[in-house]
Amino acid sequence: MRLILKILPQAELVISTHVTVTKTHALVSDVHHDVSNIHDIVVNTHAVISDVHREMQKRGEGADDQNRMVSDTRAIHVAEQTLITV
Repeated sequence: MRLILKILPQAELVISTHVTVTKTHALVSDVHHDVSNIHDIVVNTHAVISDVHREMQKRGEGADDQNRMVSDTRAIHVAEQTLITV
């Protein structure tokens, strides 16, 4: 009987430790998934900004200064809205 009483707390500790490790693993996995999603968002945002920049350059060629300024302002607004919705 004494042996069982000595083993029981150790078994509870092992079970508790296993549960804690399992929960920690799940949290780390969730964080890893979130970081991966953030990376994808950054890559996509960079692509959108690059597209906007290319479009600004195309429109800027041959445009007068006022049209170029309006085009640049619109492009900045589009980029800001993209970042906000992310």
